[in-house]
Amino acid sequence: MAHRRGMKVIPYASSCFLHRTDPDFRQEWSREGDNLLLGYWNMARCSPASPGWRAHLLPRIARILDDHGADGIYIDGGYVSNLRKTIRAPARDEVPAFEESPALDGAFADLLALIHGEVKRRGGILKLHVDGADAPKAGGLKVYDYLWVGEGVGNADGLREASKDHPPYVVPCIDQAFARIEDDDEPYLHAIPYMQFPILQAGKPVTGQRASIPGVAYPAVDDFWMKRCREIREHFRAHPEGPHTYSIWDAFPGRPAARGVHARWLARYMPLVEEGTWAWLEIRDSSLFAQPPPPEIVASAFANRESHLVLANYGRATVRLETVDAYVTDEAPSAAPAKAWNLPGRSILILRRSRPD
Repeated sequence: MAHRRGMKVIPYASSCFLHRTDPDFRQEWSREGDNLLLGYWNMARCSPASPGWRAHLLPRIARILDDHGADGIYIDGGYVSNLRKTIRAPARDEVPAFEESPALDGAFADLLALIHGEVKRRGGILKLHVDGADAPKAGGLKVYDYLWVGEGVGNADGLREASKDHPPYVVPCIDQAFARIEDDDEPYLHAIPYMQFPILQAGKPVTGQRASIPGVAYPAVDDFWMKRCREIREHFRAHPEGPHTYSIWDAFPGRPAARGVHARWLARYMPLVEEGTWAWLEIRDSSLFAQPPPPEIVASAFANRESHLVLANYGRATVRLETVDAYVTDEAPSAAPAKAWNLPGRSILILRRSRPD
């Protein structure tokens, strides 16, 4: 059904997580105490340096692609980097065959590179999430096509700054269980000037019922996930007509205009990144402006059959800018070309260079 609509199906898997109740789990794959306990999850982090874990994992990754027609795979790292690692004793099945340092997660990078190679050999897409706003410390290895960032990050501006220089392509997912956004347009302010685009949270509503299933073992002490599920559950019961929340990362209560806003910004973004586009991000020294923009302004240029200039104001005050060439806005392409622009605080302006008569 998805393929008939020109969509791709990319299922979730993990390079290291495995639930401890899984009948295939072996303790020798995982360091003692290296667990994720959250909500109903009791996940072991299996060591990427364990040959036994690799022998279990890699054929199953290939099977997802070969037997089920998936167009790629989303990999959740399930790994604590050397920089943050507190459990140092190795798993019983680990083989210390890789360089490990605060700047390089050798075994993890090697495992991700193997998975990426299998996905690309089949013409697929690999999307990777490591932790928070982090990129994998892979020593230059190509280990993903798209990097998802945002989980647990408490500030959208901080997420933008932390991830803006990660190798492309970056998928920004503002985790609204932790970070507050001022309005529906804000995610696009953070993303578009850096050749990124936010996901659409839609589909089947989250009801919160997963935190109250009979027979499921939950932690004795409430965590944020349990509390948020209960809040969503109570709101869903009181307001079954919506507005709905569509994931734990989504706004609560839901934002009824979010789908329409996403469609509007996507229509504005697509002309910037059509195939063959060259992009220059966060431009400072250039001949584009009569005077260099102030620090709170980010300017990015996108050049293809049309030349676009994206201006973002991350400050609060309106800033007046003057471009050397004449432009029109993407929302009013038939208006008279101009060179002077007022950019309100916390806003974005997409300009298209005017063609000479």
